[in-house]
Amino acid sequence: MSRIAYVTPDTAAPEIAEPLRRLPPLKVYGLMAASPGTFLPWTRLGNAMVHDLSISPMMRELVILQVAALVQQYEWDQHVPLARHFGVSEERISALAAGDRQTAFSPTESAVLSFVVDLVRDGEVDDDDYARLAAVLDDRQIVEIAVVATQYLALGRVMTAVRIDADEPNGPAGLAANDSAIRPTTAR
Repeated sequence: MSRIAYVTPDTAAPEIAEPLRRLPPLKVYGLMAASPGTFLPWTRLGNAMVHDLSISPMMRELVILQVAALVQQYEWDQHVPLARHFGVSEERISALAAGDRQTAFSPTESAVLSFVVDLVRDGEVDDDDYARLAAVLDDRQIVEIAVVATQYLALGRVMTAVRIDADEPNGPAGLAANDSAIRPTTAR
């Protein structure tokens, strides 16, 4: 049972009530809405990770699943349907669940997953792992992978600390709902 009450559109701060109303009714949104000052920037970062990255949606979902396998069941449950939608095979999903970053993955994917594991475990990326990654990806892609991984690591830690309750997986339909819910605001 969650240690924090989930915010609803009816209990939300005025500045986030309407955007929260347009989002899928997932506990993660209700949890993060408990911090009104960070809620909209957090959702805009999430949208940027869906629309503004040079890495493929499949690679993004592999990164998220790798973080989830190490950190948070809620993230895993929500992102397995998205990973499938973006072309991640059942073999790869099973391999990640088993901690296997080699047999089901291309050399590039394996390098990415090893980088993510290093990043999540203690942040110290082994020189050999980094060299393998830098040999196949450019600086922008490496930073994007690190941003996705650390965003989901941070979110996973928050969800674990407050003991978020499970939701049924939202799936790909939630991506469109997120797009319509969050509109950038002008700088303050």
